[in-house]
Amino acid sequence: MAPTALDRDGFVASQKLETADQYDFPLEGDLASGYDGDGLVTATTPTAAGSMEMDGALYSSSTLTVFTSERFLEIYSDGNESGVTFQITGTNKEGHVISEVMTGPNAIRASSTLKYLTVTDISISGAGTGNITVGSMGIGTMTTPGAIGLYSAGDEDDITFTVVGVDRYGNDNSEDITGPNISTVTGAVDWTIIQKVTSDGTVDNAVEVGSVGTVFSQWVPVNKYGGDVSIGCTLSSGAGMTYAVQHTFDDIQAAGFQEDDANVFVHATITGETTSQDGSYSTPITACRVAITAFTAGTLTFQVVQSGS
Repeated sequence: MAPTALDRDGFVASQKLETADQYDFPLEGDLASGYDGDGLVTATTPTAAGSMEMDGALYSSSTLTVFTSERFLEIYSDGNESGVTFQITGTNKEGHVISEVMTGPNAIRASSTLKYLTVTDISISGAGTGNITVGSMGIGTMTTPGAIGLYSAGDEDDITFTVVGVDRYGNDNSEDITGPNISTVTGAVDWTIIQKVTSDGTVDNAVEVGSVGTVFSQWVPVNKYGGDVSIGCTLSSGAGMTYAVQHTFDDIQAAGFQEDDANVFVHATITGETTSQDGSYSTPITACRVAITAFTAGTLTFQVVQSGS
């Protein structure tokens, strides 16, 4: 395995969110695509309640067909639309019809609660006051499942950032991350797709969100009642990386288990390694994995063999 390359602002380029309630970051970094704030409805001020004309670049025929995967939508107005509501109707990835009602934004960007694969109607409950646009929040993609990092040049450790997307197992997932303080904080979930990044308060300092260039393998379960566990880590020719073997005593096969729930411990000797290594566990564990913590090139192959199993 090899991680997605380090890209500190690959999902969210340097941004502040200083306006009250403006807590949604558009995904428009180098690792993201599809952000289009007026992709469904270009700037318009409706004069009465009813369906809004979908005339943006993402709209096609009688349904939105450009999305290859589900997306959150964004509604923006340069006026105060808090006195009206917007109803969005469409379908999700299972093909089910979904619909939600959103309170109008007040000179800010507001994101949908539901994710849409297609959009068939966007309606407003009354006349608008400003120029209103509706579009896609965008989507971020990891070439290899990996953790994300949040960086800030100031103190944002009183803010909780929530990341929503699809994890390495194909499950819809979310992760809360305490904000950074002149540093980078790294999440614990290995993501394949990032669909939304939000904060629970105003962000006074510019924040970046991207790949930290690290990756964890999947947890490999072992029989805690079985024999010794042998492990091997083989680097490809010319590889440049630093890695460690990790283990847990938690039941990773329990219903509802998420990989970021695990209590993680580091192998006694295979840590901070830059060359191929082998080792073992002679005391009971429930699972092990390998973590690449720094990377420039190459791949790593992780092998686990248990005696008596």
